[in-house]
Amino acid sequence: MESVINEVAEKCKKQLKAFAKCVDKHPSTYDCDCKKQKEAVQKCSEENSRLLKLINKHCKQQSVAYDNCVSNNKLNPESKCLEQFRALYLCSQVIQEGARTGDRLRKIERRNNRLNKTKA
Repeated sequence: MESVINEVAEKCKKQLKAFAKCVDKHPSTYDCDCKKQKEAVQKCSEENSRLLKLINKHCKQQSVAYDNCVSNNKLNPESKCLEQFRALYLCSQVIQEGARTGDRLRKIERRNNRLNKTKA
C-alpha cells in the first residue's frame, strides 16, 4: 500500500493539501464539511494512480467485502473487519509486486531489444 500512497501523494498534492487544510479547520465535522475535498482526492487518485487502478480492478471482491463490513460495523470496524482488511491488503500487495516485477521485465526486454538492434 505504501507504493500507492506515494504515487497518490506525488500526483494529487493539491487535492490532498486542500483536504488536509479542511480537516484541520473542521476536526469534529470533517466528514460532512470536507466531502467535496475528499471526493477530489478520490477522483484524482482513481484517474492518476496506475497501481490504484490495478488494485481496484483485481481486488474488487476484497474491496467490496471490506467496504460492506465497515458500513455494517461503524462503531467498531477495527476489530470486526480485520479479516476483510487483511484480504484486501494481501491482494493489493500481490498486485503491487506483480506491477514491480512486470516493470522490471519490461525494462529488461527493452534493453535486450536495444542490444539486439545494435548487433544487427
